[in-house]
Amino acid sequence: MNHKKKQIIEAAQSLFIKKGFTSTSIQDILDVASISKGTFYNHFTSKNECLIELLQLIREEIVYERKLLATSKEASDKTVFIKQIAVRFHIDKKHNLLALFSSLPTPSTEDDELHIYINTQYLQEIVWIADRLTSIYGEFMKKHAFDYAVSFLGNLHFTSKVMYDVKPRALNVETIINFSISQLDKIIHTHSDDKPILFQTEYFHPYLEKPECSLKEFKLEMKQILKSLEQQIDHTNEPKTKHFIDFLYEELETEESRMFLLESVIQSLIHAVEGTDNERNARHLLTLLSYMEMEKQT
Repeated sequence: MNHKKKQIIEAAQSLFIKKGFTSTSIQDILDVASISKGTFYNHFTSKNECLIELLQLIREEIVYERKLLATSKEASDKTVFIKQIAVRFHIDKKHNLLALFSSLPTPSTEDDELHIYINTQYLQEIVWIADRLTSIYGEFMKKHAFDYAVSFLGNLHFTSKVMYDVKPRALNVETIINFSISQLDKIIHTHSDDKPILFQTEYFHPYLEKPECSLKEFKLEMKQILKSLEQQIDHTNEPKTKHFIDFLYEELETEESRMFLLESVIQSLIHAVEGTDNERNARHLLTLLSYMEMEKQT
């Protein structure tokens, strides 16, 4: 992400939280970011699009942190799942998303772009939870996975709200997640195949995140990002980054790229450019790698 775009998003985020989304005008964003109207419209077509870009950045931060927690851990490790769920709470709090969302207007039409995006993110979270629950409890409950995911999420949200209402200082995210998981355990331990299914798997097919691309296309996009990073990074200050980029490029050139090595080096690259304008591109490499892994499994 270039400097100007980052500047606009940061200005918009501070205003959306301070004044509310509806009360913030594009002119307000221009004033705080110290940019012209033309510069804003070079990057965004509307205030809605600016917020969507901000939410996408936050989502990628969540995906990255969750993947980091799972590194070298068993997919069935319940403690990892608890920490991964907690990531969303902590990052939402960090970016003050509750205040931001509370200021959003109700959808004006059914095809309201902003609300479609937010709703899609929410449903994609259910897809992710269903997949993780299957990894934890086993394939035997896969056809019921979405029922369990919805039950878990509903229990988690309602328990959090009630605890906040009755004793806010006692609110501990990990404790509440653990409680919700223990409630789910009781349901799953009485699992039987003749249980009725409410949320059919096919209902969520539109919210599966894997794009329709081939391994070759994923590799090409990753190499384009690496080329861009190569041009933008000052390797004098960060000498290791050139080594990371060269290794990744060479590994992507091979017919059977070693996924575990790609993941390890990409995470090293992300760490090296953390806090810079190149961080988002580096993190996107990890997202593309996840898609490559999904494609190889199909």
